[in-house]
Amino acid sequence: MRKIVVSLLFVVALIVSGCAKKRVVGEMLFRGSIGSNIKASDVLKEYFYKVKNCMGITADIEFPVVEIYDGNGVMCNGMVLSGCTMTDGTIRLPVNTDNFVIMHEFVHYFLLKTTGDVDRYHTSEWFNKCAGIVIKNDIEG
Repeated sequence: MRKIVVSLLFVVALIVSGCAKKRVVGEMLFRGSIGSNIKASDVLKEYFYKVKNCMGITADIEFPVVEIYDGNGVMCNGMVLSGCTMTDGTIRLPVNTDNFVIMHEFVHYFLLKTTGDVDRYHTSEWFNKCAGIVIKNDIEG
């Protein structure tokens, strides 16, 4: 009976650990403006303007510098996260990401450009209104 219980616990542990999606950070694939001629530039520009319009920003704001990393995570504050904005406005994104993460990081970027503050504590209403999510600890610098 004890062997069965231990075996079942081992199987449950394998299932649970296998279901958790691990974030993997790979090498930097690209660093530059989203205005550059990169494969993802059209998609990134689309979300740039979508968030800008959602936030009601009419001023001309230059495209951010982005760092695209292989994998599904980026290093930020010593942690692996789904995205990150640096206090200088650089945005770190993994190549495998989703639209909500991109829009969230653009909210940080536009807040930095319009208020001088990236809002590291996510107090702005714009995160929910224009990105739909809040990512903890995603400001570095």
